[in-house]
Amino acid sequence: MKISHRVVDPNIQVVAVSGRFTIGEDSMEAERIVDSQLAKKERRFVFDLLEADFIDSSCLGILVNCLRKAKAAGGELRVVASPRVSGIIKVVRLDTVLPMYTAMAAACQDFASEEESGPIGAA
Repeated sequence: MKISHRVVDPNIQVVAVSGRFTIGEDSMEAERIVDSQLAKKERRFVFDLLEADFIDSSCLGILVNCLRKAKAAGGELRVVASPRVSGIIKVVRLDTVLPMYTAMAAACQDFASEEESGPIGAA
C-alpha cells in the first residue's frame, strides 16, 4: 500500500491510496494527512482510491472518521474509487454517506459548483 498527498485546484486536498488499503500503521497515514490539513484550515478533501485494489473494514472506518472530522470543521470529503473498491463501499451502504465518483475531475467539479452557490455549510 502506498499513500500520498497532493493539492489540486481549487485548493482541494487529495489523499491517494494505491494497492491494498488494509489495517496497519501505514493506513493510519491517511487520517494523519487529513488531521494535518484540517489544522491548516483546509476543508476540501478527495480520497483517490482509483489505484486501490481492496479496502478492508478498518479502512472504511478511516474514511468515515475523516468525513466526520471534515464535516465538523465545515468541510467536505469525496471518494473517487475503482469499480472494485466502490463495490465494497456500496455493499456496506457507505455510499449513502460518502459522496462517490468514478473520476477525479467530477469530484473536483462538484466543489467548484458548491463554491458558486456559496460556502460549504452555508444554508
